[in-house]
Amino acid sequence: MILKIHQTAFEYETNKANQIYLQRMTHDLLSHKITGLTHGFIIPDDLIAELESFIKRNSLNRLVLKEDCAAKIHECCPRCLKAHMIKKAEEMGISYEGKEFLVSFMKGEVGHNSYYLDKDKLIKI
Repeated sequence: MILKIHQTAFEYETNKANQIYLQRMTHDLLSHKITGLTHGFIIPDDLIAELESFIKRNSLNRLVLKEDCAAKIHECCPRCLKAHMIKKAEEMGISYEGKEFLVSFMKGEVGHNSYYLDKDKLIKI
């Protein structure tokens, strides 16, 4: 038996919840960049810009219920984001130590069974 889970990626809407999510992710990326500097590793600005772009184009619609209100927010799959980050780091020629540092940035596995989604493309890690 094969179970397929399908979740449609929606165009990124600019509402308050989405802006907060993107700001939080950008803040996390930049704070990780500062931590990298203290360890002697520079995360290129091009990589951060690419990750921000990935988050925008791969956001999935999710309904969040809080107390007496509901809000639609968009979030990016952290496993796909981590896989994309590692793949782009390799393309940019970042060292093994640099990639290990990037892997520590996010919890969880890398991709889904050696693949990840970028918009509507399935990419092998």
